[in-house]
Amino acid sequence: MTAHQPSVFLLLSMLVGQGQPYQYFQNRIPNGASIPHPCKPNLNWPGLGHRNSQGGGEKNPFGVDFFNNGKIWNKALCQKDSDGDGKTNGEELGDPQCTWILGQTPKLLTGLSHPGVCQPTDSEVCLSKNQWEFCDNAEFSCEHIHSSDVKNMTLRYPPTNVPAQETNYMCMDFEVPSDKDYHIIADRPYINNTMVMHHILIYGCTGVDSKGRKQNMTELESPQLCGMATGYSCNTLLLGWTLGHPGICYPDNIGFLFGNSSFKYFRMQMHWNNPELRSDYVDSSGMVLYYTDKLRKNNAVMTSVGQLNLHITPHTDPTYYASCSSQCTQIQLPHPIHIIESILHMHYLGKSGSLIHYRNGTQLQVIFNEEVYSYDNPQFRENKHSIPILPGDELKLICKFKRSKSGIVRYGDATSDEMCFGFFIYYPALPNWKGCSWHDPFDYCGLQNPNYVIDGCLVHSFVKRLGSVYAAFKANPQAIAQHKDGPLFAKLVQVPSVCRQCTKSCMDFIRPITQSEPCIASHKAGAVTIGMLNSYTRDLDFVNEGKKIIGHIEQCNRVMAFTTSTTPFTTVKTSSANTITVQIILTTGITMASILSYFL
Repeated sequence: MTAHQPSVFLLLSMLVGQGQPYQYFQNRIPNGASIPHPCKPNLNWPGLGHRNSQGGGEKNPFGVDFFNNGKIWNKALCQKDSDGDGKTNGEELGDPQCTWILGQTPKLLTGLSHPGVCQPTDSEVCLSKNQWEFCDNAEFSCEHIHSSDVKNMTLRYPPTNVPAQETNYMCMDFEVPSDKDYHIIADRPYINNTMVMHHILIYGCTGVDSKGRKQNMTELESPQLCGMATGYSCNTLLLGWTLGHPGICYPDNIGFLFGNSSFKYFRMQMHWNNPELRSDYVDSSGMVLYYTDKLRKNNAVMTSVGQLNLHITPHTDPTYYASCSSQCTQIQLPHPIHIIESILHMHYLGKSGSLIHYRNGTQLQVIFNEEVYSYDNPQFRENKHSIPILPGDELKLICKFKRSKSGIVRYGDATSDEMCFGFFIYYPALPNWKGCSWHDPFDYCGLQNPNYVIDGCLVHSFVKRLGSVYAAFKANPQAIAQHKDGPLFAKLVQVPSVCRQCTKSCMDFIRPITQSEPCIASHKAGAVTIGMLNSYTRDLDFVNEGKKIIGHIEQCNRVMAFTTSTTPFTTVKTSSANTITVQIILTTGITMASILSYFL
């Protein structure tokens, strides 16, 4: 490896250690790192305040009390009986007199028990209190990794400061062995900081951009903020990990291909969740990948079906749908594929969801059904037998949400935004199939066609034009006037300042733009254009500015449509004979402030 290549730890023997949960809180609780597992007395429960014994995700009763007590150990917390088993937290943690202070050795070092798990676990009292599964929690086990031909490598971030913002998507590139072809046959997490880790995704990188030009794959040799977009050259999703999952041992007929004839770089994306906005967190988590040069029968890959048009209000509990339609799979699947594992992904308003398999309009089976979804504890669902999906079959995703507590919540990267995705691992891998996305009711399947037109917009061509003029501007701002799209660019960059609100002057400004550019003239075309920006570049400045500009125009397009239509208004008599209330029925998601700003 050269000095410019990222560090990849190649461990040719069994790696020892899974990484430890964040010790900041362990050290602030008596015997915090030494509490035995209620069902496995030979093991400890290092994630003391969490339902998942390894830490992270949903809190157990002690974790809830610790959090509500300001994350400190004092007499009040010590004397509580968090799990309701008749013993105080102090008695269970070796501080029965509640005298322990930080830095001291607890009075008792033996006879300890878990303050967040009611024990004995099979008693009548505790069966009603321990309302989650912990005795049979899966541990990573894979007999294949002990074969003499199997090696492993750890892809791990160097110690990196976690930004003091709630949602952080970080990316780093890793060079992987390429002397021959290999299959990844198992993986497990190496989690360093459970206080921020939510999930990890690993993408395969082709090393070329949308025009086939070779890219410099050392640009992300250290972790950088990247948003959810991983760029055109690294858009093949291979592997993933999420909270509470110990790792995966894949069936012996599949593997994830990399090496000489395939991916020579991986991009590892981590989602750090930091709702406390703390600036002192550091993380160096990663993944351990087990691989072999004895290639298996099939190449596997991960993809998704998802809905990108979410609009959740405080008034209703909405349900959204997305689909790999029968028309789409007929076009995109040249042969049957087989699903082996799947997972639902929503955020905190997510209530439940399911992915259902149909053939000729008839339901065949439910691939997953999460009746109670938890963002902090999502579950991979492994199929006992692979599920065959034929060309012409349909995969229908259903996401049910709780109503928002205040304001409108839409689709977005942030934890405070929402998502609706069903991810699944399948084989044999289709190199050019990126799954199915909807922007209700528009199906993105058509965008696989580079000449696809929606509402008069040639989407791929327009996004390329935006990218070209933006690149020219960055290279030489003075020469932008000579670019064929220079006048359009000059207008677009003024939109955020002119259109802070959708006033009449704003609409007068953008109307000539929308009249000349069909790609930003309609709601559907504008939304699709925004969705396509990530596909051509990982230049976050370009993507974010493009989304901001087109988002302003799209919002004001909705207001203009509203002001030229009488259908959204109905007049309703109230109990007062002299009062007439105008009830505004909005299906577009625009705000009353936007409407009023037009008239005021």
